[in-house]
Amino acid sequence: MQGIERRIAGVSVVFPFKPYASQLAFSSKLLSCLNNEQNGLLESPTGSGKSVALLSSLIAWRHRQQGRLDGEHARQKAERKEALVVEPVAKNKKKVKKLKRELAPKVYIRSRTHSQLTQLVAEFGLCVKSFQKSHPEYEPSMTLLASKKHYCINKKASKATNTDEACQELLAKPGCGCAQFKGYHKVKSHPSIGHKVWDIEDLVVAGRGVRGCPYFAAKNMTEDAEFVFCPVWTFDLLVHLLPFFTPCLAPVQLPGRSLDTILCWHRFER
Repeated sequence: MQGIERRIAGVSVVFPFKPYASQLAFSSKLLSCLNNEQNGLLESPTGSGKSVALLSSLIAWRHRQQGRLDGEHARQKAERKEALVVEPVAKNKKKVKKLKRELAPKVYIRSRTHSQLTQLVAEFGLCVKSFQKSHPEYEPSMTLLASKKHYCINKKASKATNTDEACQELLAKPGCGCAQFKGYHKVKSHPSIGHKVWDIEDLVVAGRGVRGCPYFAAKNMTEDAEFVFCPVWTFDLLVHLLPFFTPCLAPVQLPGRSLDTILCWHRFER
């Protein structure tokens, strides 16, 4: 898959296939909002390729932003090193604080159903592969938040009428009654996860392989993920927390009438 590269609003966007005029227009408006840190309300009908245009643009824009931040970090690091050579820090003085690497905004992509999220992740994987043709070093980190009903692998809780309540009961037991919860941190290290594009089934298989909870693993990976795919109910909870811990971009899917999807971007600052 070679990928088709187009320069849009100062960003080199790579599409998996030759983009339609509607996709180029969509990407142009989206990137204009991102470059100017503006909210945007964009709409596009079914079959216009909006998901691919959205994901391709976000991948390219965030990669460029991270490159700029890393370049500035390297410059500041070099300047500090040069300054220390000219004027060494006295032994009795405190050590110079290490420069912290600044990260580009985290991207939250929300959809109404788990099946839509699965489709979006599949298209995300397609867009990533196309982008990697011209940027082979690119390996984005992601996570996919879903309900316990979809992720639970505990034999007792997964068969319960209410998986959420069954899970809470197990976790409330002294010493924790869920063996999978104790090993959720192992899931991230599974060969099929890490810096790869995966879906719900992939995480469930990985969880079973290491006896770790996929649900809590997905939540844990949110902290370091560059792209977070989540359903409506999860995003509504996250909105109240986002301004406190990270700047991010959140494409919000709203129900449309004549149009299949309306997307609204919100920018949250620290």
